[in-house]
Amino acid sequence: MIIIDEITRNLTIYKKIDKKVADSCNKVFQRHTWYLTEENISFSLFNENLPISVREKLAAAIVKTTKKEGRLEVRKPELPEVKDSSTLADFAGPRSRLLFDLVGVNTQFLEKDDWHLTTEYEQLKSSLRNLSATNDSAERAISLMTTYNTRIARKESCFQDLLQVVRWHQKQFSFESKEKLRDFK
Repeated sequence: MIIIDEITRNLTIYKKIDKKVADSCNKVFQRHTWYLTEENISFSLFNENLPISVREKLAAAIVKTTKKEGRLEVRKPELPEVKDSSTLADFAGPRSRLLFDLVGVNTQFLEKDDWHLTTEYEQLKSSLRNLSATNDSAERAISLMTTYNTRIARKESCFQDLLQVVRWHQKQFSFESKEKLRDFK
């Protein structure tokens, strides 16, 4: 896995070869920094492809920047700006404790020298294995709609009519369980 400083270093080197292309690559890279938000950066602790030294610096930054002071405000994550000197630890912030709060694990275990061998780490890692990426769900929904559009309704107007019928049917016949579905006559 490529680490952030490697990407920025390579872009800096490439600026000497072709500044226009390097600047374009940097703009694209800056639009794809959602995984570096304060809320998401904690997931990097569990990426065992990253050197332990990088993960230890990140763990220290998370402990340093997070304070257990009430609930976190619900808001849209802010995309960080990646600079030539950025490291993963630079992206940790007060909202980096969100993952720990959701699972119910205090960040204090990260203060230990062997934090990656603790039961808290294993508990979080186990919880992460059960997560499904939202993107996968969205891609399945888009695939389903594309199938409807190409196989059932070939014209956009027919497709829109079909969607309205499906929505009306959902309102008329809501099935909260398989048992209720079986009782449908």
